[in-house]
Amino acid sequence: MGNALAARRGVGARREKAVNTNVSRVSTAALGALVIIEMFVWDTGPSGQSQPTRPAPATVATTTSNSRLSGATSPAPIADSTAIPARLSTAHEPTTMPGVTGARLTDAYSQLSAAGFTNITTKDATGKGRVVVNSTNWIVRSQSPKAGAQVDRGTAITLTVSKPSDMRQPTAPSHGVIPDVVCSDLQAAQDALQSAGFSNLNSQDGTGQGRSQVIDRNWVVTDQSATPGSTPPSSTRIVLTVVKYGEPTGDSGCPS
Repeated sequence: MGNALAARRGVGARREKAVNTNVSRVSTAALGALVIIEMFVWDTGPSGQSQPTRPAPATVATTTSNSRLSGATSPAPIADSTAIPARLSTAHEPTTMPGVTGARLTDAYSQLSAAGFTNITTKDATGKGRVVVNSTNWIVRSQSPKAGAQVDRGTAITLTVSKPSDMRQPTAPSHGVIPDVVCSDLQAAQDALQSAGFSNLNSQDGTGQGRSQVIDRNWVVTDQSATPGSTPPSSTRIVLTVVKYGEPTGDSGCPS
C-alpha cells in the first residue's frame, strides 16, 4: 500500500516537472514573438496578406549658418560665360593692300604685318630658287596682289625678291685677267677671281669695325685692290673691301 502511494507521488512529480518545462518553453517563444512584433510594423499588402514593413529611415535635417549673424558675406554670383560675346575674326575683313615694291624685305614684312597680313611667301626673282635667310639682304621687286587692291587679311601674298648685288654681276672671267667685281656679293666676287686664276684673296670690313666675313653672301664688295682688266701674276694678293647689305657703300655707288 505504501509502495503504491509513493509510486503515484513520483509520477505526479514528473508530470509537474514536464508541465513547468513546457510552460518555460512557451514563455520563451512568447517573449521572442513580442520582440519580433516590436521590431516590425505589420501592414496589409494589396493581396490582403500581412507583410512586414521596416520603419522609414530617419530624415537628417540640415542647417545653414546665418551669414548675417556670422558676419560672412555671400559670394558674388558667377557670370554666365555664354553671355560674353565671342570676338569676331578679322581675317576676312577687306583692307587695302600696302605697296611694298622697292622696299627692303624686312620693311615689307613690317608693313604687311601691321596691316594684318600673315600669309606671306617669297620668290627669287632670278629663278635660281634661292631661299631667304636674312631678309635684310633682299629687296622686293614685285608683289601680288598689287598695291591698293581691296583684299582679305587672310589672302596669300607673294613677294618677288632679289639681292641688291643681283643688279651688278662680275664681268665674265678671262684667265689671267682681273675681273670687275665691285658691287657684287663677296661670294660671287671670289668665284669670279678664282675662275680667272687668282686664289690669293682676302677681304676687309669697309666700315673699319674689323668684322669677320663669316657668310660671304651677306657682304657687298665696294672696292678691289687689283685694277679690273689688269694681268698681274696669279700669286698676286687681292684685297676686297666689303660692307653688309643695307650699309652705306661710299663712293662705289653700289646698291646694298
